[in-house]
Amino acid sequence: MPKIDIDTQAARREHILDAAERCFAERGFHSTSMHDICRAAGISPGALYTYFSSKEQLIAGICDREKSKLVEALADVADAEEFMAALSALAETYCVKQQPEKLRLHVEINAEALRNPAIGEIVRSIDTFVLTSFERLLVKARDEGRIYPSLDPHALAQVMGVIGDGMCWQRAMNPEFDARAVMPVVMGLLSSLLQPADERAKHQEQSGRTAMGLGMKTKTGAAIIAALLATCAIGRSQMAYAAETTPPVAAAQGPAVSVSVAAKSAFTESVLVTGSLVPRLEVLISPQIEGYRTVELLVDEGDRVTEGQVLARLDRNTLEAQLAQLDAQQVRADAAIAQARSSIMQAQANQKQAEAAFERAQDLVKTGATSRAIYDEREAASRTSAAAVTSAQDGLRVTEADKTAIVAQIREAKLRLGYTEIKAPMAGLISRRDAKLGAVPRAAGDPLFRIIAKGEVEMEAEVPEIYLPKMNAGMTARIDVAGLRERTGTIRLISPEVERATRLGRVRIFIGDDKELRVGTFARAVISIAKSDGLGVPSSAILSQNEVQTVQVVKDGKVETRRVRTGLVSAGKTEIVEGLAEGEQVVMRSGTLLRDGDVVRPILTDKTAVNEAK
Repeated sequence: MPKIDIDTQAARREHILDAAERCFAERGFHSTSMHDICRAAGISPGALYTYFSSKEQLIAGICDREKSKLVEALADVADAEEFMAALSALAETYCVKQQPEKLRLHVEINAEALRNPAIGEIVRSIDTFVLTSFERLLVKARDEGRIYPSLDPHALAQVMGVIGDGMCWQRAMNPEFDARAVMPVVMGLLSSLLQPADERAKHQEQSGRTAMGLGMKTKTGAAIIAALLATCAIGRSQMAYAAETTPPVAAAQGPAVSVSVAAKSAFTESVLVTGSLVPRLEVLISPQIEGYRTVELLVDEGDRVTEGQVLARLDRNTLEAQLAQLDAQQVRADAAIAQARSSIMQAQANQKQAEAAFERAQDLVKTGATSRAIYDEREAASRTSAAAVTSAQDGLRVTEADKTAIVAQIREAKLRLGYTEIKAPMAGLISRRDAKLGAVPRAAGDPLFRIIAKGEVEMEAEVPEIYLPKMNAGMTARIDVAGLRERTGTIRLISPEVERATRLGRVRIFIGDDKELRVGTFARAVISIAKSDGLGVPSSAILSQNEVQTVQVVKDGKVETRRVRTGLVSAGKTEIVEGLAEGEQVVMRSGTLLRDGDVVRPILTDKTAVNEAK
């Protein structure tokens, strides 16, 4: 089993954390299951649990990543020539330009910290880290004379943390809050606090009045900072305050709650898979003879070739000389055959003469006209002539066998001579040429050429095992290749094997002959595996606990927790198969501090009752 390198492990870990961030921000901590994160990341549960064993570990990983980013940002501020300008840019990044998803995640994590001790410990450790990091930054700036030497870095770091938290909470909780308009005021106050002594003295001489003293001694400075802290701390205390007993007046009115109407929607369950482009069929071309030098190369990488086209030639001089020798041997064999046939005819003539003489001797010996010795001599001559005929016939057969062997050798030599021309066994595209002019290729070495048969390319994708049973050959897929337009492919093959380590299976998605595609290119594909028209609510409204899904329904101004059975998920909405009726209102975000029977004031967020899930 090949071992995954460190860079690949780090990339997969970041990919999982990105998917977890999206899920937590969209659905909330409680409504998000590990299965949801697997689906968003396009990985199997086995692969997820290899890196993170729980949602708490995912939160810890997200926080650690943000810590690393903050360390780099604070280092830039510490090394900047203009301290206040760098500090202002940092505040702009985190408090003004931060994406809404990040802000929702910030709220979700802090809300969960009130209920979950493990998350609470993570949040407290992050708060301590941020406070300590800012304190070190301020100590360094103080030692370099960039801020007042008498300021307390620890207290000032707390002030800056509360300001930052307050603005982030306001942006997340109050859509009308304009952080960009507030930021100049906040930075002006901080600049007054942090202003170096010489600049402060110059400012006092020009203005003729005393502003906030060092260490916030004057009543004016204390009032400004107190008001600022009280305003910004509202965001931090909202969740804890809501958990306590609500005053009677507030209870009578009921808090405003964002709700969504359950409405019919079109759902398409899609799977995002990744992989690489590979040949539909790859043809490897190696030499069929060894020991001959390459003397000519006729094609290069990227060329289109036809079946039987010559790609390269090997040196054929030696084979041609061997063939000439074999031709000469064949001529000699033909002559030997003719000579053997003549010998047979001569032997047959001698046999006839000997047999005639033997027959006469037989008649003469009966009459006594010849002696017994002559009879024996004539008998021996007859038998010798018969043996001579048999020997001549055997000699002919041997000569003919020699000729047959020579003919076979000639056929082999011509075949080997033909192998000196390396030809394409089928039409296609030359994807690689390893042949070198002057080299002596070996059949056991690397192929001389690689051909993509018919130029047809497909995508080999890795699919989590949980989706393989839902896929069938012939399903269409939308394929996105880096730098090129989107293409459509068809599932051709679903591997019957799943990798034990990663729990991923292989799927081949056929694309076809496309001149723009390059084998080995990274590609993404979206495969639609199921479709449905059903009742839908925002995914953030679903609360998942112990494999049980619930929603909070607002009916007659009161909250009612109801168990539901879910179906497909598409475009931020989840299909409700059972437990909810069309037109009922559900709380937009599950996992809030609302309980059964709470009186609320529903605020409808949907502008239309029907959402087409894409």
